[in-house]
Amino acid sequence: MGLLSFFSTLLKTHRKIALFGAVAIIFLLGALVIKEVFFPSKLPTRLLKSITIEAEAVRTASISRTITAVGTLRANQSVTVKPLVSGQVSKIHAEGGQEIRSGEAILSIDDRKYRNKLKEAEAKLAFAELEFNRYDKLAAQNLGKKKLHERAIADQKEAEALVDMAKKEIEDCVITAPFEGVISLNDISIGVSVNENTELFTIVDVDPIKIDFRIPAQYLQNISKGQSVHVVIDGFLDKKFEAYVEAIDAKVDPNSHTIAVRANIDNKSNLLKPGLFARIDLQVGSKDNAVVLPSSAVQVNGDEESVYKLTYYPKENTFVAIRHPIVTGLQEADKIEVLRGVEPGDLVVTVGQLKIRDGAPVTFEGEKEYLDKFKEEAKKDKSSPKNADKK
Repeated sequence: MGLLSFFSTLLKTHRKIALFGAVAIIFLLGALVIKEVFFPSKLPTRLLKSITIEAEAVRTASISRTITAVGTLRANQSVTVKPLVSGQVSKIHAEGGQEIRSGEAILSIDDRKYRNKLKEAEAKLAFAELEFNRYDKLAAQNLGKKKLHERAIADQKEAEALVDMAKKEIEDCVITAPFEGVISLNDISIGVSVNENTELFTIVDVDPIKIDFRIPAQYLQNISKGQSVHVVIDGFLDKKFEAYVEAIDAKVDPNSHTIAVRANIDNKSNLLKPGLFARIDLQVGSKDNAVVLPSSAVQVNGDEESVYKLTYYPKENTFVAIRHPIVTGLQEADKIEVLRGVEPGDLVVTVGQLKIRDGAPVTFEGEKEYLDKFKEEAKKDKSSPKNADKK
């Protein structure tokens, strides 16, 4: 019985050991799977298949930072013309939409009543001059009353003023352009009665045409009078216009913390019209020989920016994508400056980041050229005096 009990106990012990061993193996395999899923190796093996991506070399180039604002086109000068005299429109010299020069006639008012007034004023002046001459001769001989002489002088001056006024009214019957511009469309026609309160038309000077916009006050130090800006205007989206800063407001809006800026655009063809909306691109910073890479290479996760940098792996003669944190600076269109994290000549992934993981082997167009280059560099490093000493 004692011997049978001993073998039974021994068998149970072996079963427990086998069970614990099986559990340990399962646990170890699970740990390896978890490691590969959540903490993959950064080095490729022959078992891993290369993933096709697109890559580009980091380079140096000039770069600038641009901010965008929205503005409205305004006339260089604009005035609503009203007549200085009343009467009926007798002639229209220029139509709405027509370009006109400064001083050129636009419209005439019937001046017959003002010419009659001029004749009356001239007749009164002639009589006043006769009276003045008569009393002036008497005064020279100390004859006649001084008071009558003074009255004759006053009457002559009054008659002269009436003549001047009548002449001015005749001149005012012809409405002329105060400056060069374009006449607005209007409903004025021959025979219409007008007076000093009638708005005849508007003359608009649109060359140059102005553009008003606002920028954040933080960029005030980056803008100056005469600075050029690029403008895209509604209706002309396929064309970029160049404008020049004409004036900067003297105060910052305390509510929006923005400042008003006015620029002007050459508009000799009169294509641009007041009221059009525009987008203004304003350069607020620039740098020469900056380290730049395509914007598509940069991945953002919260406050961290990173790129997949390609590292040459001599053992497999392939490239491996390793994630590197970077610090960026200026950004312009499709390129971005890198202040820290990569160097000129480094290869970075520009397309395909979502397909790869940290440490994955990759392949890309033009890879052979870079493989040969890196392979040659690796050979040179091995044969260098420093590496020879280490051996």
